Amino acid sequence: MAITNTDVKKYDIQYQLYLLSQIFSTPDLYVRCKNVLKPDYFDKEYQASIQYVHDYSSKYNVTPTLNDIKHNAGFSFAETPVQELNQQATLDSVGEFCRHKALALAIQEGMELVNQKRYGGIEELIREAMLVTVQNDLGLDIYENPEEVISSLANMQGTFKSGWETLNYKLFGGFGRQELEIFAAASGGGKSVVLQNLAVNFSKAGLNGAYISLELAKELVAVRIYGMLVNTAQGRVKVDIDETAAKVKIEEKTNGKLRIHRLPESVTTVNDIESYIRELQIKTGIKLDYVCVDYLDLLTSDRCGPNDKSNAFVKDKFVSEELRALAMKMDLTVFTACQFNRSGVAGEDVKSQAQIAGGISKIYTADNVIYIDARKERREMVFDFQKTRNSSAVGSRLVMSYDIDSLRVLDHAQTVQEMEINTSFRHTHKVAIGNGNLVQTPTINSAPTALNRLQNTLSTVNQKTTTPEPQDINTTKADDKVSSMRNFLSGRM
Repeated sequence: MAITNTDVKKYDIQYQLYLLSQIFSTPDLYVRCKNVLKPDYFDKEYQASIQYVHDYSSKYNVTPTLNDIKHNAGFSFAETPVQELNQQATLDSVGEFCRHKALALAIQEGMELVNQKRYGGIEELIREAMLVTVQNDLGLDIYENPEEVISSLANMQGTFKSGWETLNYKLFGGFGRQELEIFAAASGGGKSVVLQNLAVNFSKAGLNGAYISLELAKELVAVRIYGMLVNTAQGRVKVDIDETAAKVKIEEKTNGKLRIHRLPESVTTVNDIESYIRELQIKTGIKLDYVCVDYLDLLTSDRCGPNDKSNAFVKDKFVSEELRALAMKMDLTVFTACQFNRSGVAGEDVKSQAQIAGGISKIYTADNVIYIDARKERREMVFDFQKTRNSSAVGSRLVMSYDIDSLRVLDHAQTVQEMEINTSFRHTHKVAIGNGNLVQTPTINSAPTALNRLQNTLSTVNQKTTTPEPQDINTTKADDKVSSMRNFLSGRM
């Protein structure tokens, strides 16, 4: 049975001459496609002319005329200007031609690599060839639509809610789209727990995402998430299987989609993660809002040479840059984690950026860097803000509630109370608040605020200190302080 090829492209001499005539006759076209216009992609009789135009424009910052090309490069091109409305079509043709030629050259070079048994370089050649494209984005005209620009920024920054209202307040609204967020902790210090809690929070908020595990089995991650989803101790999840499953299915009705995928550590690259995400989106038809990568230190980069793989600074620089580029390219937010080095593990109370394993290259790239200090004996977890691009939280700390049975991390009742007294923060009570091992179920309308609770406490204290017996001066002063505090709080309601 004969196979008909419907994708035949005739890149003969006349086609190349027509493309080059259009490009050289229209300076705007040349500027937009000169990055892919390599002489090697064209037949030999055109290569000198292309190189001359590149050299001329580089030296004088302007394209030469057709007469200049004729007298200095020895080839005559017909005047073939392209109208503005037709320029995109020409750019598409140029991009397709150059990409196909780049692939052809890559295959030729790849055959030589096959003969040398250097198979690793073939994939890189093909990948680079596929990236050959014309730059169609001319940038942002700041005067064209200022209102839309401002609104667009507001939609990107601080609008990706973490599920923890106290953290959102610290970050001026939350995380942003197309950002790289890094959580750092010692080995076993809660990195995976925080990433899994974020995945639960996002799913409950109706967002769609993927959890990439480079360390834990996907079944283990799933069981942990089940316990967090239904607020059940991990031990009970494995015992009350039917009850847990029923509760999880109820959650599915209102929650966003969440996929867990296991990839091998030390050999997985960001390109592997991107390939998985693209395949997942194509097969499910669901656009992902976020991806959790557990964790950055276990990734490698295609850009790492033989000597770079042992250089943690260089490797982590490449990986963090590629993760952030992935966030921008696929319009999602990437959450990941990394480990402390020895000074961080030693438990210094004052944290610094120097405690990140592999060096500061990760912090340079990330949008937010938050250190984790899990205090299991107190059922608390402390977030230490080391870097934030869009808020003033750097240097501050946030105490969270940490239920070591269900592994659930929640806003801490005491933290909420203190923030409501000292700042303009007000908890909506639409999400649960934890206090050690006690969790308050969310209520919207009838839940007392922290200010109410503190006022009730102060009222009780005042009643206890008020007796018919004669009061000494110290008791009177104590009552005055309580009364003043109660009046102050009433004024803030």
